[in-house]
Formats: sequence, structure tokens, C-alpha cells
Amino acid sequence: MKRLLLSLILLAAISINIQAQTKVDHIIKVNAGVNLFAGTEDFDGDGGISLGVSYAADVWVNDKWSVMPEIGLRTQADLDISSGINMICAARYHFQPSGGPRIVVGLGPDLMFLTNRGSYYYDANPNYGLNHKTKFKSCDIALHPSIVLESGKHWIWGLDISLGLNDMRKKYPEYNINGSTRFEYLLLTCGYRF
Repeated sequence: MKRLLLSLILLAAISINIQAQTKVDHIIKVNAGVNLFAGTEDFDGDGGISLGVSYAADVWVNDKWSVMPEIGLRTQADLDISSGINMICAARYHFQPSGGPRIVVGLGPDLMFLTNRGSYYYDANPNYGLNHKTKFKSCDIALHPSIVLESGKHWIWGLDISLGLNDMRKKYPEYNINGSTRFEYLLLTCGYRF
């Protein structure tokens, strides 16, 4: 028991020491943009406005590279079909031109867990078998490139792109719902670093 307690204290001390030596920037981000759906079937409209808010921790590896895990909420304002929780982990490279603002490029996976997946409903036939069945799967993975301009000590401005890799459309062959849909977003981002 004493060895276990001593090991835990030693592990905690090492962890605190590593955290004290690692630079971490905390960032609150707000983004807005457009949804660009790719696929073989239209559904209730084309695209829409995407709004989101997130928290990120930019963990510096050295003076040029950092890793930034991020968690946020994103909703589609007008179609109400792709509201969800996003988790992104991007590797980022920081360019520092002499005397100018810092430019940062990043790339990483974007996991989205849909909290509102939309459902079918046909007013003309309330007893139709497709009514209340969900339109989309619950989890998506995307490729997330970004470019950011860091002006001053606190403000960041950027462009984020999320390129969905999965077919998110749920299939209902008995109702002739067989198309495919990938979620893709183009987002303008404003953030505050502290």
C-alpha cells in the first residue's frame, strides 16, 4: 500500500513538473460559415448556415510546432439536421514573419457526434412507415485543415474546413432512401487567446 501511495505521489509530481514546463495557450473560438453537402441525393434544402463555439488548448511542442485539441458545439441554423459536439485534434505549424502577425496552418481529424440527426415526416400521410426515422448516422469523422492569422497577443482569425469522410445518410431501401451525404463545412473563425 505504501509503495502504491508513493508511486502515485511520484507520478503526480512528474505530471505537475511536465505541465509547468509546457507552454499552453487557452483559446475560446466562435465560428460561422456554410454547410457544403456532398453526395448523390438532395434533402430538405441545400446547405445552410453553420454556427459554433469551442474551447481549445494549444500545447506547444517547440517554438514552431504545437498540438491543439479542441471541443465545441456546432449547429446548422436553418436546416436543423447536423447539431452536434465536435472534437478536433490538429497538428499546427507556426510561421513567424519578421515584424508581422503569426500565420498558423493546421491539420487533424474532426470527430462529430450528432445530437440532432433529423427525422422524416410526411404531413400528407401521418401513418407512413418512414415517419420519425432518423436521416443521419450518429458519428462522423472528417479531415480538418485550417489557416489562422494571429494578430497581437490575444486575437486569432481563421478559416477552418471540415471535409467529411463518411457517408452519413441512413439507408432505408424499402422506402427508396439509398443516397449518400457527406457533411462538409467552410467556417470563418474568431478566437480569443488567454
